Amino acid sequence: MIKAGLEKLGKAGVGGGDPLAVMIGDSIFDVEAAGRAGLPTLALRTGGFGADELSELGAVAVFSSLEKLREGYGKTPLSG
Repeated sequence: MIKAGLEKLGKAGVGGGDPLAVMIGDSIFDVEAAGRAGLPTLALRTGGFGADELSELGAVAVFSSLEKLREGYGKTPLSG
């Protein structure tokens, strides 16, 4: 579903590292789906999954809340 959405937006081939596309999710399923679509994931611990689980599946950074993500985005590898 993510790939279909990206294709509609003209972002096919995101696996090449398109810096304008990123997934924000709160489950291991979100991280897995983003990985299959070639997107980096910023994960939130609001979905009942632990930081270790989310990181092990490839989340670039894990935050305890949306507020913490907003505060800490500039410290992630995605901030450029």
